[in-house]
Amino acid sequence: MNDQSEKKAAPSQMKKGTWSVRTGILLSTIFLAVLFYWFLGFATHDIRSIKGPDYDLFLEEKIGKELKDKQESLGAEISRLNSEIRALKEEQALKSSGSKNMEATLEQLNKQIASTKDDAERERLNRRLDDFLKIQQEYQDLLGKISQSTLDRQALEREMNEVQKEIGSRDEAASLEWRKQMDAHRTKLALLELGLMVPLLLLAGYALLRVQKKQGSLLFPVLLAFVCATLVRLFFTLHEYLPRIWFKYIAIVAVIVVIIRFLVYLVGLATRPRPDRLLLQYRQAYEKYLCPICEYPIRVGPLKYLFWTRKSAVKTLAGTQKRQAASLSQPYTCPACGQNLFETCPDCGNIRHSLMEHCEHCGARKEVKTLF
Repeated sequence: MNDQSEKKAAPSQMKKGTWSVRTGILLSTIFLAVLFYWFLGFATHDIRSIKGPDYDLFLEEKIGKELKDKQESLGAEISRLNSEIRALKEEQALKSSGSKNMEATLEQLNKQIASTKDDAERERLNRRLDDFLKIQQEYQDLLGKISQSTLDRQALEREMNEVQKEIGSRDEAASLEWRKQMDAHRTKLALLELGLMVPLLLLAGYALLRVQKKQGSLLFPVLLAFVCATLVRLFFTLHEYLPRIWFKYIAIVAVIVVIIRFLVYLVGLATRPRPDRLLLQYRQAYEKYLCPICEYPIRVGPLKYLFWTRKSAVKTLAGTQKRQAASLSQPYTCPACGQNLFETCPDCGNIRHSLMEHCEHCGARKEVKTLF
């Protein structure tokens, strides 16, 4: 009978490995999730490297090369006139300085011409007066050139303003159309990324749910790592492409769903625990000599007149476990809830734990009924 019971051992009794092995599995799962995240990141990076509409080329096409060339030629002509006006003003300033110097001596020249009787001296003074008048004429000519260049520049600037208004109008229309095309391009990239990750997430999630029912499946940590990495990458994709006003609602709804699902899971563990979790709860209670159902102390033998709780069990029961075990010579029922805690093993006749699967003396196994 013992051989048959060993063959029918429950899946919950399968070995899970030592602490170091379980830690290694956990760390490997986390590292694998990081690798999956990087792998999906490479795929999304390649998708995002698809080039959208080039703004400069698009703008040049919409504005037109002729209008752009006209703007450049007008700008060059205005710059040339500005340089010419600056040069004329500098020359005018020089003429004005020379004219002022000669004007100071004009009166003296006239007096000298009127008073002198020497024809040679009179001729020399007349030449100086002619030079002064020539400088004055040149100054007037420069003033006229500056005025004409200024008028030409103003005409070009008015034409430039018209050209710039036309370019600004076309630029605004082109920018609006380019933004629409860019939005369409971003939508295309978002659909490509979602088309990659959503099917993978659904397939991996479905496989994870199927594998989760198989205790100790080797695929479970791999699928769990892949699902977690895909969820994180999907989160960043939605954050990248969705408008902020939409993303904040989607994010908070997703968090609410996850928390509700976690609460349902915890409530399920409390109200309808799995056999392995239930046996773990029974074992921990037996180790502290508490009723697994109501946590009333198992007060037999030398512990009959003591009282303890889950927190004080270690200190109160120190050194008494061996004497306690030796005193269990007959079945025992919890006086608080009436649950049978120790019974006679039908195989070996010794006292065994009623809520544990195996007899500590002969190893015989029995089905433990859930009491929840």
